[in-house]
Amino acid sequence: MASVVLTAAGAFIGGPIGAAIGAVVGSEIDRRVLFKPKGREGPRLTDLSVQGSDYGAPLARHYGTVRSAGTVIWTSGLKETAHRSGGGKRSGGRTTSYSYSASFAIAIAAREIGRVGRIWADGKLLRGAAGNLLAGGTVRTYRGTERQEPDPLIEASLGPGMAPAYRGLAYLVFDGLELADFANRIPNISAEIFADEGVADAAAIAADLVNVVDGRVVAGESGRAVTGFSVANSADVAGVVGSLDVIAPMSVIAMPEGLRFSSRMMGQTELVSADRLMADKSGAVHVGDRSRLGERGLPSAFTLAANDPERDYQPSVQRAIRSQALGSGERHFDVAASLNAAEAKRVAEAHLSDLWARRSEARRRLPIRYISLMPGDIVNIAGDGEWHVRQVEVEGLSVAVQLERRRGTMLALPNADAGDSLPQLDVPQGATMSHVMELPPIGGEGDADPRVWIAAGGASAGWRRAEIWISGDGGESWRSIGVVSTPSLMGTAASALPAAATAGWDETSRLTVELLDDQVLTGTTASAVLGGQNLALVGEELVQFRDAVQTGPKLWELSGLLRGRRGTEAAAASHAANERFVLLEPEVLFPLDFALSDIGRTLLVKAVGPADSLPTAPEVSLAISGRSLRPLSPVHLSVLRSADGDLTVHWIRRSRRGFGWPDGSDVPLAEENEVYRVEIAASGDVRTFHVDREEFTYTLSQQQADFGGSLGSAILTVRQVSQSVGAGDAAELSF
Repeated sequence: MASVVLTAAGAFIGGPIGAAIGAVVGSEIDRRVLFKPKGREGPRLTDLSVQGSDYGAPLARHYGTVRSAGTVIWTSGLKETAHRSGGGKRSGGRTTSYSYSASFAIAIAAREIGRVGRIWADGKLLRGAAGNLLAGGTVRTYRGTERQEPDPLIEASLGPGMAPAYRGLAYLVFDGLELADFANRIPNISAEIFADEGVADAAAIAADLVNVVDGRVVAGESGRAVTGFSVANSADVAGVVGSLDVIAPMSVIAMPEGLRFSSRMMGQTELVSADRLMADKSGAVHVGDRSRLGERGLPSAFTLAANDPERDYQPSVQRAIRSQALGSGERHFDVAASLNAAEAKRVAEAHLSDLWARRSEARRRLPIRYISLMPGDIVNIAGDGEWHVRQVEVEGLSVAVQLERRRGTMLALPNADAGDSLPQLDVPQGATMSHVMELPPIGGEGDADPRVWIAAGGASAGWRRAEIWISGDGGESWRSIGVVSTPSLMGTAASALPAAATAGWDETSRLTVELLDDQVLTGTTASAVLGGQNLALVGEELVQFRDAVQTGPKLWELSGLLRGRRGTEAAAASHAANERFVLLEPEVLFPLDFALSDIGRTLLVKAVGPADSLPTAPEVSLAISGRSLRPLSPVHLSVLRSADGDLTVHWIRRSRRGFGWPDGSDVPLAEENEVYRVEIAASGDVRTFHVDREEFTYTLSQQQADFGGSLGSAILTVRQVSQSVGAGDAAELSF
């Protein structure tokens, strides 16, 4: 019978398995560079975290569940898209901005896989576990089957029949991925790869790796299961199997038909009494002929770095210490495996214990009845404890076994700290909702350009972004104008806001708001409110609030109100339940400027989320009126009748350039010329006058000519006139 051998290696990682491959397979595998004479080390974690594109570089093989970067195998280059907005000359004219997208393919595994889970781009979550892509574009997965067809996008780029199918290669195709979040370049892609169903068998992994090179492996049997394991591009097979041996110690047995891998922790146990020990060739029986390495050649501490699946596969380091040991310091080992903190801690402690246990060696001769012993089996010698079988040789009618001390079995998972973790939010974006608003100036508007504000957000906590598309021809054509990446705080009014005076604080009314998401409204001081904070659009009225109290899930009660802000007094008495509520934060809202010639046109707007499509996204329409350019209504309108019957009308103008009352000066005019339109309605008739100051005298003779006598009652209306958008809001007085 041929010898069954397990050769030891001196590398500190404790993996005799690597040298064993060389010993049992022989020079043929040596020529195939299965192992190298220099000290081995496992594949580094960084080998799997950085995307490559080197021509001819080997691709990684994955087992179980891992996270790994890939290799770029095709790209169509960057695609530039122009976004045009604006148009008013005083706001700088029409603005053109550019966004970029790319289509490319990433090879992720050199063998067939089951599926792809989450995907990260530059370390940020790009696709969640539910398959929701968090940026514009689409992604397709090819699992590496032997029947997969070429990707249609690649074939369209290279030409019919020119695109490879990449059979046996798992890869991802990104179609039009938006690059705004990645500095307008193709990001480093890493993916959660489910290469096998469930966990992977360590011995089966070792057998597969050696079989790829030599093809003479019988099987891998009963190895310890690992969550995931990867073979990095630059790793040699013996080194990789040696690093796998650190996680799940195993034996390699040379059978006539080929190699067989099995777990060292699951071999059969033989009980050998002292009287079963046979004499050696000199005729002596040496029960205690053991050798023991010095402690100074072994580490007193061992650290293991692995990818923790409970921390999005980020590296986690666990440390084992042998107290009161005279070892040679601490040794570190990187392993490209998926291990949570407790598993990594157990591996580190078991490996350190194994290193110290194996320093004790022995050689025994046993009767031929023990011919079935294999490397990896356990021999329990009465009075001498348990030993692992490292080498078995048949010598005549006896069996010579080379043994090494077996460490104690570690059963329970130890306590381990994975360290602080900041997992990325993996919640589907959900539906996108938007509001399109023309408002009085709230900040940053030009003096002569109509401005529209767009608010976008969603009911899901996972809402992240929406691309804004507009149409000015009734939906016949659409163009993208940019992306909203910060959700506006918005919702609806749970009940109608009561009418109230607008000249001071409204301490009576309460506004209950139901927000779209679990966002937070924050109260502030009265001074801060007077300074402009907490401005919101409720229906068509601009309201500020001082106090905000949460009364239920997504429900907030607002009080301490200032009503009719920025010239919206007319809307203070026209509220209804379920009308819109939008907190107006200029830095969050999306501004869109138009030319004066656009006034009167109907604007259609779509806010399209990453998982939405333009044709099916809901649209919001708005008739552009130039609201931001419309003069505010005058205030303090009064009429005085003189003794001779003349009517003198007085008012004070307000300005859309400033909503305060500066001391010692008038508010800015904000118009090219100061013009007011005065209307007097009485007896079913209306007379209109235009004046250039904040006063108008309607003489008795004019009254007689227009209405046949002195006016006893009438309705007086005064509007400031803009040369660009016409008359503004009215101040009205009945007398």
